[in-house]
Amino acid sequence: GAGQAPGALLRSRVTQAHMHARSLASSSTPSPGSAYARFWAWTTRPTPEFLRFSQAWWGEQAFRCGVFAVTGSSSLLLLRPVLRTALQEPEGSLMQGPNTYRAASLLFLSPAYAVTLCAVGTAAGRHVFFASMGAKILGRFMPRSVSQRILCTPA
Repeated sequence: GAGQAPGALLRSRVTQAHMHARSLASSSTPSPGSAYARFWAWTTRPTPEFLRFSQAWWGEQAFRCGVFAVTGSSSLLLLRPVLRTALQEPEGSLMQGPNTYRAASLLFLSPAYAVTLCAVGTAAGRHVFFASMGAKILGRFMPRSVSQRILCTPA
């Protein structure tokens, strides 16, 4: 309200959003035969262990590299126009500057990459691996108390 300190108001809103998200999660449990449930079972299945340097192991490593490549390209493709518009720097780049663009890129690119990695990895059928990688990246940008509350635990 009007008489609350800014920090108390923010904590109140964050708590309300957290409670709303929990109620949505508990009320939206998919039915066992739904397409969502089948997709989630497929993307969270255990990744088989392959003999190191075998043909199957190399195939899995190539697949993971492909997911990382798509993620990097996608996150840059999505983030650049947002940064250029927000900073009002239509020609901004890491190489040519300005420094505000460089700083904003470094600050926002890694979290955007982590979120995109989790989404692309889940769509590719490897949620467990890529969600843990995304959590490691995001964990470097926020305190542990915050990251434990907002990051999903890998399935």
